[in-house]
Amino acid sequence: MKVLLIEDDQAISDFLAEVFIHQHWLVEQCTDGESGLKLAETQAYDLILLDIGLPKLDGITVCRQLRSRGCQTPILLLTGQDNPAVQVAGLDAGADDYIQKPFNLEIVLARMRAVARKGQSANPVMRWENIQVDSVRGEVSCDGNLVHLTAKEFHLLTLFLLNPKRIYSRRAILDQLWDFAASPGEETVSTHIKCVRQKLKAVGSSDPIETVYGLGYRLRAAVAPSPLTAESPPPAQLDRGSDRRSNRGSDHGSDHGSDHGSDRGSHPSVDPVARSRQAQSIHSTAQEKAQGVTSKVWQQFRAHYLEQIDRLEVLVHQLTAGSAASGQLESERLAHKLVGSMGMFGLQAASQQAKQLEQLMQSSTLEQRQIAVAIQLVSSLKQAILQAQEEPPPKSQLLPTPARLTVPAATLLIVDDDLCLADRLRIEAITWNLQVEIATDLTVARQMIEQFPPSLILLDLSFPGEENGLTLMRELSQQADKIPVVIFTAQEDLRDRVAAARLGATAFLCKPSPTYEILKTVTDVLHRSSHAAAGNTILIVDDDPGFLALLSTVLSNQGVQVTTTADPQSFWQVLATCHPDILILDLEMPEFNGVELCQVVRSDPQWQYLKVLLLSAHTEPDDIARAYAAGADEYLSKTLPEPELVNRILARLNRHPDPVA
Repeated sequence: MKVLLIEDDQAISDFLAEVFIHQHWLVEQCTDGESGLKLAETQAYDLILLDIGLPKLDGITVCRQLRSRGCQTPILLLTGQDNPAVQVAGLDAGADDYIQKPFNLEIVLARMRAVARKGQSANPVMRWENIQVDSVRGEVSCDGNLVHLTAKEFHLLTLFLLNPKRIYSRRAILDQLWDFAASPGEETVSTHIKCVRQKLKAVGSSDPIETVYGLGYRLRAAVAPSPLTAESPPPAQLDRGSDRRSNRGSDHGSDHGSDHGSDRGSHPSVDPVARSRQAQSIHSTAQEKAQGVTSKVWQQFRAHYLEQIDRLEVLVHQLTAGSAASGQLESERLAHKLVGSMGMFGLQAASQQAKQLEQLMQSSTLEQRQIAVAIQLVSSLKQAILQAQEEPPPKSQLLPTPARLTVPAATLLIVDDDLCLADRLRIEAITWNLQVEIATDLTVARQMIEQFPPSLILLDLSFPGEENGLTLMRELSQQADKIPVVIFTAQEDLRDRVAAARLGATAFLCKPSPTYEILKTVTDVLHRSSHAAAGNTILIVDDDPGFLALLSTVLSNQGVQVTTTADPQSFWQVLATCHPDILILDLEMPEFNGVELCQVVRSDPQWQYLKVLLLSAHTEPDDIARAYAAGADEYLSKTLPEPELVNRILARLNRHPDPVA
C-alpha cells in the first residue's frame, strides 16, 4: 500500500513513516498543505494521512480541494482538537475518517487498513497457487502460515502479482522499487529474487517468478487446481501498483511473520493453537519494533522539544492579565503540537498538561490566576521532558487495554457464518486487547473449543441445517468448565431470549449493533467473570478506627482478606498495593470524601470496573443519589444490623456467610 503522509510535526511524521515501513507500506512525506496537494494531484496513492493544522494550506482545505477536483483516494485526518465542530467540518469536506491526537498506534493502523479497504472496489488479497498476499496488511502466507519477507521482497512479489502478463527487466524493477538517488546495481534485483524464491520454497510453495532469458522476469503461470485468482484491485489500482516507489519504502529486513521450513505437498488445515502462538509471537516482535522506533525518533527530536518548551516558557511569562497578547496565540499553537508529540512518546501526563495549557490559551482574555496556572503547567511540562532526556520514554504499547483483565489478551471465539462481519470484529478487537478466532459453522466451533477453550464465545443463533446456536449452548451447559457466551443474532423472538437465558447466556445482542457496543459487552462480561472467579479481597477506607476494626474483624472471620486504611490521602497507594475485588468507602472523610474517591476510581481505565460500595450513617435521598451518580455499585447504611451488613458485602463477592460458632 502506498501512503501519502502530510504532517508538519517532523517527529510525528518520521515516527509514523518508520512504523508504516515496518508494515511493508510505501510512504511519501511532506510538511505543508500546498506540497501535499500537489503530490496528491500528480501521483496515485492508496491512502492519504492528513494533519488538519498545516502551514500554507490547512488540512480541511486540502481535503475539500482534492474532493472538488475528483480525487477519490481515501483520506484519514489527524487532529489534536477534540472540538466536534472541527471533526464535523473535516468529514463534511470529504474525509473518510479522523483520528485524534494523542493516538494509539494500533488504532491508527487498523483504521488505515479499514479506510483503504473502503477505497478498493475489490478484495486486496491476491493468490497464486497456495501463496496469499494481502496488500493492505502487508502479509504473505503459504497454506495459512505467515512468511517472513523484507519490505523490498514483499513489494517485488506484489509487483509481479499486480502485473501477471508483463516481463520486467532488472533495470525496470530498479526503476519501480528503488529511488534514483539510492539505486543499487542490477545484481541487487537478482539477489532479492533469489531470496524470495528460497523463502517461498522453504514453506512448500512453487517458484512464482519465471526467468525469461535475455529479457528479465515475469509471473509464472499457476498450476491447477489452484489457478491465479484475480482478487487484485481493478485496473486503476493495478496501475497504481506500478507507480514509482518512494525511498521511504527502503529494505529494512523487518519481520512480519515467521518462516516454517517444512515441506507441504498438500493443504492441511491451520491448527488454531499454532495460529494463536504465531500471532502472539508476531505481537511480541511488533512491540519490540515499536519501542525501537520510539527510542530512535526520541533521540533525534528530544532537543527540539526542549527548545519548544523554553520558547513556551518565555511566552507564558510575558502574558499580562486582562489583555490578549500576541504570544497567547503562539503559546496555544506550541501547546497543541506538544499534545500529540508527548502522547506519541508515551508521556501521557505531559500530553494532558499540554492539552490543559492549550485550552487555557484559547480564552479571549486571561486573568492573573489563569496565567499562574499556565506557568505551573509549563514548569511541569519542562520537568517531564528534562526527565525524559535522561531516561528513555515509556515503552510504546501497540495494544491498549480498555479495561483490566485477569488474563492478558483474552481469547474471543466468534461463531458466525457471516465471515465479513466476523472479520470486521476481529480487526476492531485488536484495540481491545482481544485475541480473536473465527468459526463459520458449529462443527468447527466444537473442534476449536475442545482444542483451545476460549475466554468467551460470541455466538449467532442462525445457521443453515437442523442445528442452531442453541444446540451448541446445550452442549456447553453440560461442561464442568463454564465458558461465558454472548448471543449475537438477528433473531429477536422472546422465546429465543428465554431459551438462551435458561442455558446460561450472559448477554443477548441483536444484529445490527455498533462494533463498540459489541466489544464493550464482551469485555464487561470478561471482567465480571474474572472478578467472580477470584474475588476474596476487600479494601475498606474509613476514618472511624473503631468501625474500621470491627468490620475488618467480622469479615476476616468469614475468610475474607481485608486491607484497611483510615487515611484517605494514602488511598491510591494502598489500592495499587492490595488489588482488591471490592472497595468500601466511607461517605464522609477529611480531605477526600467517598464520592470523590469513587469518581477517581471510575475515571481510571485500570480500576473503572472495580466494585465500589459507599458506606454511611446518612440515609438522606440526596446522599444516596450522589453516591450512585458517582458510580457506586451499592449504598449501605452503617445502621444496618451487623449480620445484614456482612451478608450484603459477601453477596457482592458472590459468597454466602459461613455459620458462626
